[in-house]
Amino acid sequence: MKKNSYKALISSDWNECLSPSRPFDPILFKYPELSNKIQDIFKKYTSNQISYKKGLEIIKDCLPSPITPKDMDAYLMEKFSVYPGILEFIQWCKENNILFMINTTGFIGYFERAMALGLLPHIEIISGSPFIRFNGYKKSTYFLELYDTKDKQKNTQLVKQKYNINRVILIGDSGGDGPHFVWGKQNGCILIGCMAKPSLKSFCDKYSVEIDEFIGDYKYISMKIDLITTVKKYI
Repeated sequence: MKKNSYKALISSDWNECLSPSRPFDPILFKYPELSNKIQDIFKKYTSNQISYKKGLEIIKDCLPSPITPKDMDAYLMEKFSVYPGILEFIQWCKENNILFMINTTGFIGYFERAMALGLLPHIEIISGSPFIRFNGYKKSTYFLELYDTKDKQKNTQLVKQKYNINRVILIGDSGGDGPHFVWGKQNGCILIGCMAKPSLKSFCDKYSVEIDEFIGDYKYISMKIDLITTVKKYI
């Protein structure tokens, strides 16, 4: 496909936005004894009390040993899930020349193994954390490394320019997506809160950023997420 043939770029968070999983869940699956510390880190960085980078530094210091591909596979085969309607949305994007990009603090290794196991379809572009990365996925996914939440907007901009795409839609759920949304509003992007927590609106209100659409409710994780209908309004 030619670089300028996409109708739009969708740059979406993953954890608790399109999937009920959290970025550190693969670590907790192997090391449940770290639960209290890791849950505290998660809450602090999603509410912008500490940086994601700082949170990973704390986790690295207390991790007994690295997560292996075998560990990740065991986690995924037991715990992988997405909200109803999300896989259909990803397929719809492919069928309609919309470039779907995962842009998340989730680990690259999670997505490498999820695609290799057939739990996720092939995703063309993934921006994720290299904190866990296996470099064994052979298909042509374009992996962008994310070291802190501010890298979300940097990676979205890079992809926007690489493929010469004018229409950009950002999808997020928490205050950790707030800086991405602030950048997005400054650059003419459409903003969608999916399964949004109060921390996202609170962050955006602080910077006078109006979110264009809200869909889903984080309190009801079994509900179907109809992103297709919502995105169609802006394509």
